[in-house]
Amino acid sequence: MNFLAIRFFTGQIVARGQPVVVPDKEAQLLFTIAAAQPAICADRIVERLWPDVDGDAAHNSFHVCLYRLRRHLDAGPLVKHVGRNYILCDEIDVDLQRVRQHLDTALRATNITEHYFRQISAGRAARDALGGWFDTFNATVVEALAACTHRLCDDALAEHDFRRAAGYAAELLHELPDDEWCVRVLALCNTPVTVAGA
Repeated sequence: MNFLAIRFFTGQIVARGQPVVVPDKEAQLLFTIAAAQPAICADRIVERLWPDVDGDAAHNSFHVCLYRLRRHLDAGPLVKHVGRNYILCDEIDVDLQRVRQHLDTALRATNITEHYFRQISAGRAARDALGGWFDTFNATVVEALAACTHRLCDDALAEHDFRRAAGYAAELLHELPDDEWCVRVLALCNTPVTVAGA
């Protein structure tokens, strides 16, 4: 088991198998580096997290935040510094990276695609509860959900399983009410389009 896991699907940091709560800015720093894999430069991190702080003061804030994060997690190195870029240490598990890698390598939807689809959908309430700092990351998670949904719908349609395709499309419409692709899938499946809250 990895010492540290970053769970975009639920917005959690898990250390030694237990969810850990850290201050928002520290969580935002860790999620920012994890979302930008394989690497992100220090200037981009500073621009995103300390946009109102200039130059050396902003970079100092970044380093202090990284130190505090390590202290809160009682961890050794979390990131590797390569030139001006930062990458997560290899031992850190990131669910978003696993789903991206799966979608890049799998030619068809698999049980793993279904698993990720269910995990991302199930984490919606937890992500929403995190508040504004997680909004940028939530958009990235919804993109992963859309990619899983499109792959699952394509395979269901290829198998002429219109009910299953419509179910996946309807689920995505809860996250992305304006997703034209899902609306077309529902029309193809002769299923009325209904969106929660509409």
